[in-house]
Amino acid sequence: VFAIAAIPALIWWVPAQPQQVERPPPVIAGLREVLRDGLLLRLDAGIFILHALLTASFVVLPLWLRDTANLPQAQHWWLYLPVMLISLLITFPVLRFAEQRDSMREAFLACVALLSASLLMMALGQGDLTTLAIGLTLFFAAFNFLEATLPAWVSRQAQASTKGAALGVYSTAQFLGAFCGGVLGGWMLGLSNPAMVLLVAAGLCLPWLWIAWPLQPPAHPEPTGLADSV
Repeated sequence: VFAIAAIPALIWWVPAQPQQVERPPPVIAGLREVLRDGLLLRLDAGIFILHALLTASFVVLPLWLRDTANLPQAQHWWLYLPVMLISLLITFPVLRFAEQRDSMREAFLACVALLSASLLMMALGQGDLTTLAIGLTLFFAAFNFLEATLPAWVSRQAQASTKGAALGVYSTAQFLGAFCGGVLGGWMLGLSNPAMVLLVAAGLCLPWLWIAWPLQPPAHPEPTGLADSV
């Protein structure tokens, strides 16, 4: 239904392509340029780790909710829905505040640290429902901030002629992260226990902090309006 609804939007709302546009470089040359950009690679590593954490965590969290917190599978949405809504109410003001105070880098690093703290909290809670609810809310507040910030920085950092290549590499890193997180979570669960999976996931935030530490928000001639556009 949404695909059909997009057809009139494409016909009547999307601006016509300018007659003269910059010719993009050959695909291989564009990829080579993107893969040589240190900032883009740091952002790609960030989205890889972010989605690895998400997938690894949800290898074990539904099992804990069912088997330890005694929440039937059909009732899991009772937890997920309020967690997502509350986390969004946290994320939007933080985005707006960070942009207005020109402190996006500090907020970005703080959210990476918050991911680690929330995973550690859930691991030490050993499946307690209240601890899981608080930990998940903090996790998704940080996740939503990073999920919104990373592609915006990639788009601003990439040159106009290689923006498609940059976003393609970024998306590939995102899906590879989800795959590797699922593999890691399943492997760790087979070797140990659910708490260990979350502890390992929390530990992955430490190299991410090291990778992200030199990051600075890419320059932009106009306000990003990221908080309004999410």
